[in-house]
Amino acid sequence: MFLEQRIQHHASFLAATQTFANDTTRELLHSAGLLIPQAGVSDLVRDGVAAWHLKEMIVAQATALGFQDGFVFIGISLMIPFVPLIFMSQRAKT
Repeated sequence: MFLEQRIQHHASFLAATQTFANDTTRELLHSAGLLIPQAGVSDLVRDGVAAWHLKEMIVAQATALGFQDGFVFIGISLMIPFVPLIFMSQRAKT
């Protein structure tokens, strides 16, 4: 559940940044649009395939960021119990 929420959060954020005002997005869609006809795809569906490719890249990046959040959450969760143990071990030495 946590992972799905984080992936959705990152996907929403990344998708919001992908507009035609973004030079990188425009360049990616243009480059993909030039490569797609070379693969034998019709010019009629070129823009749709380029947009689909961009969407798949966003999903992949959001998934990677979601897993990263999950690992950080698990790491912090596993470290929290050690904080009282550190104080207890120092108190036992004195």
